[in-house]
Amino acid sequence: MARAALGACAFPLAILDASSNARPVTYVNPAFERYFGYAPAEAMGKSLAELVLRGDEALWHRLLAQTFVEQVLVKRA
Repeated sequence: MARAALGACAFPLAILDASSNARPVTYVNPAFERYFGYAPAEAMGKSLAELVLRGDEALWHRLLAQTFVEQVLVKRA
């Protein structure tokens, strides 16, 4: 049921494997495929940075760090 809901969502969604440091993609919905142009088989196992940021891993890590600071550290203060 959850996969059906994700699949019906009009916004591009990707699920990542948080148990791996590489955070590989394990699922993309049809909206992700339409928006970014990657079929699910093409996206599986790749990093979101590789797919969305076209391989700019440094930018991806900066965005993750900024999000962590904003959502975790700032909210605790």
